Amino acid sequence: MHEFVHVTRNIIWHGPPICYDTRLAESNLKVHKHLAQNTQRQIASFCHQTAKHLHEGVVVRQSSSQVQKISKKMLHNNIFQKRVPESSDIIEQPSINMC
Repeated sequence: MHEFVHVTRNIIWHGPPICYDTRLAESNLKVHKHLAQNTQRQIASFCHQTAKHLHEGVVVRQSSSQVQKISKKMLHNNIFQKRVPESSDIIEQPSINMC
C-alpha cells in the first residue's frame, strides 16, 4: 500500500511513465545479471555471492586500470627522459693483447 504513494509522487514529479525511456538504465543491469547467474542460486547465499562477484570484478578492473596507468608512465619516462651517457660515464675496457 505504501508503494502506491511513491508511484503517484513519481508521476507528479516526473510525469507519466509513457513519457520517459528506461532502456538505457535497464541495459546497465546486464553486468549484475551475469554475476547473479554465476552463483550457486541458493536462497541463503545468493545475495552474498552476487555481491562478492561484483566486488571481485571491481577490484580486478581497478587494479588493471592502475597497472596500465603505471606502465604508461614508465614507458613515457623511459622514452622521453633517456639520459645520454657522458664521456666520464663510459668505462674503457683494458686492451688485451692476444699474441
